[in-house]
Amino acid sequence: MRQLTFLLIGLFLGVSFMLTLNHFQPDEPSLPSISQVEAASSQPEEASLTAQDLFEMARIYDEQADGLQSEAASLERKALGMTSKSHRDPKGFRRAGLMNIARLRWKAASEHRELA
Repeated sequence: MRQLTFLLIGLFLGVSFMLTLNHFQPDEPSLPSISQVEAASSQPEEASLTAQDLFEMARIYDEQADGLQSEAASLERKALGMTSKSHRDPKGFRRAGLMNIARLRWKAASEHRELA
């Protein structure tokens, strides 16, 4: 009976952990990559894009690049702030992770500028 109780408690905790994990995943906007845009542009379109459409697409990519750059700068400031509070991140794993994410955001921003 005791083993069954532990089994049920473990099962309940596992399910609740998985539900919590799925609930707190960040919602990142699905941005098209350069290869997706190139593949889409190589396909013939039935209706050609006007200059206004292209200008609007460039503006959207530029706004997304601005957002990515501001997020990257914020992450870098947060990571640099951790150096003065080394008791919160003694091995530097969190700081390294933030710097890696910031690097990826800078790269994505430069790709969006290129697309714009």
